[in-house]
Amino acid sequence: MQEIADRGATREKRDTGRPPTRLKEPEEQPFDPHTDISADARHIAGRIVKHLWIIFVLLPFVAVLLLAVAGVIK
Repeated sequence: MQEIADRGATREKRDTGRPPTRLKEPEEQPFDPHTDISADARHIAGRIVKHLWIIFVLLPFVAVLLLAVAGVIK
């Protein structure tokens, strides 16, 4: 319990009303979030698109085809 109280007191001393300083960003960034897409993300996105295509395009087409063969749809 004492450690928590000490941390609070230290934080109060540190917060003197001045705006917090920004941390410097590293000079070299190996990953640019605006342009780089990881291979894992490409793979997952491809699988999602494939499954959505199956659900919304192929499945309804097959269902209509089977209903037409069964004679439900003329």
